Amino acid sequence: MKKFIKFTGVIMLAAMVFASCSKEKQLKGRLEGTWNIDRLDATISGTNIPFTNCGTYTFNSDGSGVSSITLIGTTPDVTNFTWTNTATTITTIETATATNPSPNKTPLVYTVKTNEKTKQEWTATETDNGVTSTGIFTLTKK
Repeated sequence: MKKFIKFTGVIMLAAMVFASCSKEKQLKGRLEGTWNIDRLDATISGTNIPFTNCGTYTFNSDGSGVSSITLIGTTPDVTNFTWTNTATTITTIETATATNPSPNKTPLVYTVKTNEKTKQEWTATETDNGVTSTGIFTLTKK
């Protein structure tokens, strides 16, 4: 009986590890491509500011990507980044370019709330120069 219980425990542990890896691979596969930012609900210093159709994220299969976001004015803020993911998070780190030779190397972690083939919802919080901002991103795949 003890052997049966140990065997069952090992099988359950293996199933949990496999399921976790599967969800991680599923998110990675779904992220690859270009996503339109349909809505961004930003809260900056306690003030909520909604934005619609404000840009894109592109995730490449090699772990690189680029975001193009226009919040104020008409010129997009284009940022190159590297990315990784777990089953429930996406982490981006800015990379240097000719126009941005000194990028912010602080990882930005997005928590995935919805993970569907054509729809994603993420939340993220960052502090820059003492100002904390939180964003809720609603995206659809292009």
